Amino acid sequence: NWFADVNFNYSIVTGKSSTPLDNLLVQAGELREKPLGENYMSWDRPFQFFTNLYYSHPSNWGFSMRIELGSNRRYTRSIPGTREYPDGIINVNGEDYFIGTREDDKPYAYLGNYTPKLFKAIGLSGLHGTSTIDLKLYKTFEINSMKIKIFLEVENILDELIPRRINSFTGLGYDPGVILPYSMINSPNPNYDPSRFRRPRTIELGMQLYF
Repeated sequence: NWFADVNFNYSIVTGKSSTPLDNLLVQAGELREKPLGENYMSWDRPFQFFTNLYYSHPSNWGFSMRIELGSNRRYTRSIPGTREYPDGIINVNGEDYFIGTREDDKPYAYLGNYTPKLFKAIGLSGLHGTSTIDLKLYKTFEINSMKIKIFLEVENILDELIPRRINSFTGLGYDPGVILPYSMINSPNPNYDPSRFRRPRTIELGMQLYF
């Protein structure tokens, strides 16, 4: 027996956000003046798609697969380059950093540039987004009045490294060797943050007993 469902969602989340210090920062030239209208919210994901495929065989085995596709995280872009550093790179103590202008007048106007392995495999290397594939296999045995179900579950089969944080100069995630924004020089280095990516591939082998 086969069963499948397909779900697609398109939505835009906008709103307003500010702090009492925004006007002071604008006057000091450290922050661009924010627009009066609503802006995209950081958690907005315009496109979301997922499909589930199920199969069960009369001999008590089967599998299920789930494929999820979606938009990348939103971020506020920074443009590299200043009057003093036109190439957008400043070197401090032998370490390079990005330096430039943050587009605070367009908060969260851009989506990240991550391209999933699935997209690359099917020839869509120029398309950005997120993708995960989960698979579960199972086999059920009956012994007298007891049922034993053995299953193998693999989440994120392709081991997609979907970033949780976006580098405002590149639109990509952080990883060892990535140049950081100069504004983060005194912050913990996100290149070595173990939570910088979503959950990696996980494999679970288990057994369930039914009495």
